[in-house]
Amino acid sequence: MKKIIAPMIAGVLVLGLLAGCGAKEREALQTQVTSLQQELVTANNSLAAQESELTALRAQLQTVTESQTQAAAEIAMLTSELETAKTDLAAAQMGKKKR
Repeated sequence: MKKIIAPMIAGVLVLGLLAGCGAKEREALQTQVTSLQQELVTANNSLAAQESELTALRAQLQTVTESQTQAAAEIAMLTSELETAKTDLAAAQMGKKKR
């Protein structure tokens, strides 16, 4: 019986030592996981801020595009009016020369 108890005690001690080593490794892994979770939160916050900025920039781009379209239409209208005025002026000058 004493011969069986000694190996059992030795086995329990070995298991205890191995369990202790595992605890240290688990603690180190838990620390790494916590660190990675913090990095993930930081990255998600950064992404949210960038998405918000991107949305604002898209809105600005839309406004600028609309302004550009309006300006182009106004330029086309003014160009047409200018050409009409030039034609009218040329016709008026031709009418004066004939008199």
